[in-house]
Amino acid sequence: MSDHIQHYEVIVLGLGAMGSAVMYELSQSKIQCLGIEQFTPIHDLGSSHGQTRVIRKAYFEHPDYVPLVLESYKFWEKYEKEFGVELLVKCGLFTSTDLDHPVYQGSRLSAQKHYVEFEELNQIDLAVKFPSFSFFDQKFALYEPSGGYLFAERALECWQKNIHEKYATLQFEEKVQNIEPESSKVTVTTNKNIYSCDQLIVCAGAWAKKFIPHVPLQAYRMTYHVFEHDDAKDIPIFFFNTPKNNWLYGFPPIDGKMKIAYHNVHEPCDPDTVNRFVQQKEIESIYEEARAYLPKLGKHVFSKVCLYTMTPDEHFIVCKCSKYNNINIAAGFSGHGFKFSPVVARALVDLATQGKSIYPIEFLHSDRFSN
Repeated sequence: MSDHIQHYEVIVLGLGAMGSAVMYELSQSKIQCLGIEQFTPIHDLGSSHGQTRVIRKAYFEHPDYVPLVLESYKFWEKYEKEFGVELLVKCGLFTSTDLDHPVYQGSRLSAQKHYVEFEELNQIDLAVKFPSFSFFDQKFALYEPSGGYLFAERALECWQKNIHEKYATLQFEEKVQNIEPESSKVTVTTNKNIYSCDQLIVCAGAWAKKFIPHVPLQAYRMTYHVFEHDDAKDIPIFFFNTPKNNWLYGFPPIDGKMKIAYHNVHEPCDPDTVNRFVQQKEIESIYEEARAYLPKLGKHVFSKVCLYTMTPDEHFIVCKCSKYNNINIAAGFSGHGFKFSPVVARALVDLATQGKSIYPIEFLHSDRFSN
């Protein structure tokens, strides 16, 4: 370990989706910054792997997310031009459940409030529009034409490879052991070096709790599964509220392979000791439910474990730390945060450099848990 303490304007802990986007935006703003990641550049041990992520505008979780996701769409389209690669695919998205279900009602409310284009489809409409599916128990769905998916690892690779190297340094396979906030700086000790910074940004995903223990965060073990399926053109992003009250979702087939998962089937875990073996019964359970809606779903290809990090109210935390003005937090993205990476990154740059952001993130402050 070097005795010399290297100082940066900003240090970012974690280089998953949020951290990599922050580092890219910091470097474009010509801010001397360091990003530290305990694993390799593109890994499958956190929350940013698995090829694809959903993007949608009709946000049932809360209408206040919609202005942020609208900004994110602009960023994703901008990144595609900057990097010269496809990152965003607008294939459409439907959410199928009862009309009076909170998810359906919340999606419709957000869409109406923010003038998001959507269609309400009955069982006949669904059968005609999406013949690859069986809507045996589904009578209605809300369809969002602008919904789609993002290429996850591709986005991380673009951010990491296109940072402005004059201003940004990325350190991989280096584990942060301790942070010490003081009035004028934050000292960061790793297994290899000691650093200091004016502002620290914590984007450590399931490991964030170790650095901000006063914030209520819980890591959860999730699984996703890939099955064979013909490359049918009528398959958008889909969400089904199944008879077992599971939220089953999936993606259009890519090269004859379809990724599907449950959004709400999870178990608390410690990210350092989580069971990364996917049991056969987990595969069989989701295959049985998915096959009912997708009659042509084929053989199992592989499954992986993924981590969610959730707050008690399942909303994000994006704010300055209440205890320390030189610590900024991005955490608790609860399995639906990837799409927001660009706008969260810009908000964090604002917080670290100006103390406040132009983006409407007030409802995501951790102070809501202090009462």
